Amino acid sequence: MPNAPIDPDADRCKAISLRCKLTPKQLDVLKLIVAYMRVNGVSPTLQEIADELGVSRVSVHEQFAALKEKGAIKFRKYRARSVKVVDQ
Repeated sequence: MPNAPIDPDADRCKAISLRCKLTPKQLDVLKLIVAYMRVNGVSPTLQEIADELGVSRVSVHEQFAALKEKGAIKFRKYRARSVKVVDQ
C-alpha cells in the first residue's frame, strides 16, 4: 500500500492546534492562512479568508483575535498582510 503524501502544512497546523487548544473554526482559519502564505508569500486579507470560508469579515476578525490571544498568530502593527504564524 502506498504511503500517504506528506503534508507539512497539516503537521504544522496540528502541532499549533494542540499547543494552543484551537477550536475547529480557528483551525480552519489557521490552515487557510498557512496554505495561502505558502503559495503567495504574504498573509491573506480578512476578506479573502471570509470569501474562502463563506463567513463575514467580522467573524474572521473574531477568529483572528482568538488566534492571537491563544498565541497561534502575531501581527506587525500598521502593516497590511502582516499575520505571522507562531510555531513555538
